[in-house]
Amino acid sequence: MFLNDVIDQLVNIERCLKKDKTLFIRIDINSPIVNGKIVDDFRIRAHAFTLRLVSDAGARAVVLAHQGRPGQDDFT
Repeated sequence: MFLNDVIDQLVNIERCLKKDKTLFIRIDINSPIVNGKIVDDFRIRAHAFTLRLVSDAGARAVVLAHQGRPGQDDFT
């Protein structure tokens, strides 16, 4: 099997966007936090596009995310 064959079999979000379908989406929002405040929200904003696609299609999103690494001050 060639790499292109594997890539073609991957799930593309556009294939999943159906009205009343529920999608489980894992996002990476690790953002720098200083004094308890997010100082760069680029990653959070970047995921807004995907979540808007889901919403506009009439689907629902269950979002799984975490912030930081266990044992660090910014872990949530």
